[in-house]
Amino acid sequence: MLKYSCKGVFFVCYYIKVNVLILHGIMGKSGDNWGQWLKDELVHRSYEVTMPRLSDADHPVRQKWLVEITQSMQSIEGDTIIVAHSLGVTSALDYLEKAIHPIKGLVSVSGFADNYGLELNSYFLEEKAIDFETS
Repeated sequence: MLKYSCKGVFFVCYYIKVNVLILHGIMGKSGDNWGQWLKDELVHRSYEVTMPRLSDADHPVRQKWLVEITQSMQSIEGDTIIVAHSLGVTSALDYLEKAIHPIKGLVSVSGFADNYGLELNSYFLEEKAIDFETS
């Protein structure tokens, strides 16, 4: 999104480019369901949107998703908001634990950081706990 800000007597104007990174969850893929709708809406409002297809979505590998998200973030310049669903949220939190550049926000859609016992994704969540105290 191009946000304009004007200051001073001579109205020096500049814009801030806001990027959105949309991450799908387990058994998802970029461009499915609400993710594509959100991308279309944001692009219509002049946001720059990145929506990577994370590998092995039916049985994701946590470390691999972290690498893929890190690579996606390296190609993004400016302020960034991450919108993530399901295990995409867990992976976004993994990224944020090690992120060099801060983000503007994280929108968690049905996200979780603790293993709640569902066989489908327990293996992913048992790999490590998210440390909210030092992140």
